[in-house]
Amino acid sequence: MMEERDFEPNIVAYNTVIGCLCKKGSLNEALDLFSHVTVNGIRPNIVTYNCLIHAMCNSGQQREATRFLNN
Repeated sequence: MMEERDFEPNIVAYNTVIGCLCKKGSLNEALDLFSHVTVNGIRPNIVTYNCLIHAMCNSGQQREATRFLNN
């Protein structure tokens, strides 16, 4: 992905991609990217969580959003 082009992404760059994925309805892809971010030692911030929880709630996944928030 971004790493392949010698670009060292930070959480702001990842939040931009996660936000776009959420807006287009690709929540599973956004969650996969979130996993990639955390596995690679990048610390998510409030914007990251807000995007994902908002997308979960908008897609009718309130229970999943609550679980995600509590973890």
